[in-house]
Amino acid sequence: MNRLRGLAKLFSQSVPQLRNNMRHKALRSWTAVQDTYFSTKDVFESHKVVFTVGTSIASVATAWIGDFL
Repeated sequence: MNRLRGLAKLFSQSVPQLRNNMRHKALRSWTAVQDTYFSTKDVFESHKVVFTVGTSIASVATAWIGDFL
């Protein structure tokens, strides 16, 4: 039933209204993608040393385990 209401609302809008709504939704989506990207980038840059050390420890542990197998 909700889907039908959504379709009725969609068809009741004019083409310029639909275009503006789509443009607004696309802009909000693009802004969300950018926010997520920059947030993730900030986390990785601020923890670069931790990730580097963690990767090194994981590499050594993998090699050490491989020697025993």
